[in-house]
Amino acid sequence: MSEENISLKFKNRTALFVGDSIVEGVTTEYKRTSDTWAKLLSEKLGMRHINIGIGGSCYVKGYNKEILSIDENFKNYIESTHRLPDLIFIGGGVTTGGLVCRLRNMKQS
Repeated sequence: MSEENISLKFKNRTALFVGDSIVEGVTTEYKRTSDTWAKLLSEKLGMRHINIGIGGSCYVKGYNKEILSIDENFKNYIESTHRLPDLIFIGGGVTTGGLVCRLRNMKQS
């Protein structure tokens, strides 16, 4: 499939990006960037994007009760907007994989 055909499939669709600090746009220096991979991908494909990434979040409730988990964040977004995007990108595992969210602290979601 050509790059033009790929762009046509995604053009004018709305994509929701949910995940951890990588999705949010936190750099290795712990600074935020407006040029997140979600934004760059969306621009390349002609999509509208909504980025609800939260640094420190895990797939399920983890080490920090103050930070929403990825599933809680997604659920809150859907409940507050009453809209489903055309596409959903879920990115995570950096916090979870880094053992910040220990298995013994996770609850079933």
